[in-house]
Amino acid sequence: MSMSFHENQLDMMQVITDLSYPRYSGTKANEEKCKEYLIEQYKRFGLEPVVEMAQWNTFSTNVLLRVIVGIIFSGIVTGVVLHLLDLVWVTIIFISALIASLIIAVNTQQNKIDAFATMGNVQETYNMHALLPSTKKVQDAKVRDVLFVAHHDTKSQKVTTLVRTSSYVLGFLLSIILGLLMIITSILKLLEVAPNFTSGMDIVLIVLLAIDVVPLSILLYNKSIKGESLGSLDNATAIAILLKLMEHYAQEPERGVNLWFVITGAEEHGMCGAIAFWKRHHDELQELDPNTTAVFNYDMVAGGVTFIEHFGFPKAPYNSYLNSMIKDSAKANDIQVHGFWLPMLGTTDGWIFRLNGCDTADIVTKSMARYTHSKLDTPELCDRETLDQAVTITIDVVGKLEKKNEE
Repeated sequence: MSMSFHENQLDMMQVITDLSYPRYSGTKANEEKCKEYLIEQYKRFGLEPVVEMAQWNTFSTNVLLRVIVGIIFSGIVTGVVLHLLDLVWVTIIFISALIASLIIAVNTQQNKIDAFATMGNVQETYNMHALLPSTKKVQDAKVRDVLFVAHHDTKSQKVTTLVRTSSYVLGFLLSIILGLLMIITSILKLLEVAPNFTSGMDIVLIVLLAIDVVPLSILLYNKSIKGESLGSLDNATAIAILLKLMEHYAQEPERGVNLWFVITGAEEHGMCGAIAFWKRHHDELQELDPNTTAVFNYDMVAGGVTFIEHFGFPKAPYNSYLNSMIKDSAKANDIQVHGFWLPMLGTTDGWIFRLNGCDTADIVTKSMARYTHSKLDTPELCDRETLDQAVTITIDVVGKLEKKNEE
């Protein structure tokens, strides 16, 4: 049975209502309004927040993806034309180079995202954090750091998150399939094998290309804009959870781990705030060690607790131990949780910490993505039960991490 937290001092649903207004990075009035509100909440629980500036830009969201999609689109069309002209060797070499380039480009976009944080028109936003240090000494071991992370910014876009993500996966896979079919067919033509197969493949390629045009065109059309999203689901829900955790732990007399309450900016623009935070507290100050840092990242948490369980091609576990602990804690508290597979496109702050070696749990409600980044994102989407459940599970898992740290 999950604990009921809404009867305590902080009402998480009220936090969501308070923060339900556009908070697009770069809109100074709304950013300042949000910052003042968050500072007040930190101080409410006896913590003095540290505000740090973070650079951000729209390059990774509005330019880089379009460049990659444009290369895919033009390359696949060129490849089909070369294939129909029976330029066999040219087709094989061109498509092989294109597929290799695409794999490298997508890998770079996902795994070297911090390289793009200062490209283009660089602006500034803010991160905010406070630390509740461990009250216990761990003999012959480094005290574990636990980060609770939520982002404060919002955005809208021309298509919903679900359509954008689906288009990315579908467009990329269809393009790879088209390329491989062209290579296989060209090789068969060279060997003069299966002429009936190769002659019929022209129609198949044209049909697949026509289908592939749809998701690729959607991605070329899409763009991040200020828009009308109130950011209730994405991401006031996460801030409410983080503040409730802050309230809980501020009242705890003893802690076996260092607890960080981190609110980032510009998550919607290449996770620039999370990138800046990690560079500051790992690279520069050397306060965080990925080997002893666990991260709970919250993003659009409503309609049930779900989390990224597997990621990428081939399908691989998203973290080493946190997900199994989440499932155990949920079972012990009679809470239904579900993990899901995210094939590609890491676009939440937890991704940055995972890339840098931290064991990271991304608590994200995948099914709610169809409402985000649009005027559909309103407080009515949010529910107390899911918020309570996320807090309950987190507190239980952190308790297990404390015990593990003391062993």
